[in-house]
Amino acid sequence: ALFYFHDASSFLLVYAATAYFFSHKMVRLVLLTAPIASILGGLALGRAFGWWIRSIVEFRPSIGQIWQNMWQFGAKDDKNFNNNKSDGKKKSNGKKDVSKQNGGKKEATASSGSKVFNTTKIIIGKLLRVGLGLYVAQTYVKPRGEEFHKTSREKAEQMSHPTILFKGTLQSGEEVTVDDYRDAYWWLRDNTPEDARIMAWWDYGYQITAIANRTTIADGNTWNHEHIALLGRALTSPEKEGHRIARHLADYMLVWAGGGGDDLAKSPHLARIANSVYRHMCPNDPTCRRFGFTQQGQPSEAMAASLLYRLHSHGKPGVEADKNRYALNFVSVIIFQH
Repeated sequence: ALFYFHDASSFLLVYAATAYFFSHKMVRLVLLTAPIASILGGLALGRAFGWWIRSIVEFRPSIGQIWQNMWQFGAKDDKNFNNNKSDGKKKSNGKKDVSKQNGGKKEATASSGSKVFNTTKIIIGKLLRVGLGLYVAQTYVKPRGEEFHKTSREKAEQMSHPTILFKGTLQSGEEVTVDDYRDAYWWLRDNTPEDARIMAWWDYGYQITAIANRTTIADGNTWNHEHIALLGRALTSPEKEGHRIARHLADYMLVWAGGGGDDLAKSPHLARIANSVYRHMCPNDPTCRRFGFTQQGQPSEAMAASLLYRLHSHGKPGVEADKNRYALNFVSVIIFQH
């Protein structure tokens, strides 16, 4: 696109830059990069393959050129046939000087020897290019292509599962179905009052409403940024302060615990959202670096004191939610009652 700059190529470059910018801001938008990544990847492979073919057959493959040659093939054959016929008549009627033929034998011999040398040199060069291309394809392209295909298949299988029902693998290698989300939503539906209010991070809001049939404090409709920030503030504030906010808004707290993508793993993001509105959450620290894990894998002081951490890690050595404020009702997807 850079070497053949025109409207189409400039569109691809703008599309690529825009997709990269937004996907870098939010990982969910990485889907936007799929079409342009495929296009640019195909262009790169096409350029490499075109160079390889051109170095062997000495012409650049072009669909337009091939199409034009197909139409002109018949006309060229007729023209060559007529030219050969007329040349034959001239040769049969003309007489050549014998002395000129004998004088040109040495030049013809030298010329033919030079042609053989050049032809051999060209053939060797082509064979080297073919060998180089095959080596690169076998050593680099094939292994990475197989790895890419394997990874794509695995990701496709992972993403094809329902978001509340997915497969996992135990340490023994046994494959199990993780159904904790749905069990928790059914528990809410069957064991809480119909007017109960459920506080959870907004990722689960639609599911709580649809499956548990209960009111949720926030869902995927995040147009009200201040509302989401208040939810983040309640979860990432110290336990006492967070309880005051949560008790005013909801009757139950739902926390997803377990696995690499649970609520604790998301908590630095929650703190940054809260700090974008409530600046005292992380003073002079827009990215809330003090809220997270240390290099040793231990929670920072701010995280260890937070309501989310106390609820998430309840029952672990040295961690317990205040029994005067919360009662544990359901384990796996953890549900507390105020």
